[in-house]
Amino acid sequence: MDPQTPNPLVFLTSASTEFEGEAIASTLRSQGIPAAVFSAAARTMQWEAGYQAGAQIHVRASDRAAAADILREARLEQRMIDWDQVDVGEGEDLGTLPTPGPRVRGLSPWLAKIREIGLVAIILLNVLWAVPSAVIGPVAVSLAVAGVVIWLRSISMKGRGEPARPVSRRR
Repeated sequence: MDPQTPNPLVFLTSASTEFEGEAIASTLRSQGIPAAVFSAAARTMQWEAGYQAGAQIHVRASDRAAAADILREARLEQRMIDWDQVDVGEGEDLGTLPTPGPRVRGLSPWLAKIREIGLVAIILLNVLWAVPSAVIGPVAVSLAVAGVVIWLRSISMKGRGEPARPVSRRR
């Protein structure tokens, strides 16, 4: 092609992930064909998200036929590998994994407390919203205080390793 004539990039193939697209481009580059990968992360138009493949591989128009041949040969070579004969070596010894910290229903303790606080706040706000404004004074305040007292008692008993139990009456 004449150096004065533009040599635009043209679509060659697509890949489901950017990693796969870069592997294809790397194969082409190792054979001397420059390749560009355009992934979903590089797209800026909102309507393109999820519409196209994960990555598109583009080459110069003059290299398209050679690039297609190289990819075809690479895919045939890939299918001919007998993985039973390939020595992949021994796995690394990762040692023992660290034990996870304490959990409360699958959550870290501080996140469980935040969840409890949020639950109490939601219940109290619903009570305050549901009660008519003329009655809201004494009823809402007494319900709010009772809810906070019950919640604080349940929190204070949880960390002791024993279940919360009522205080026994003296005779």
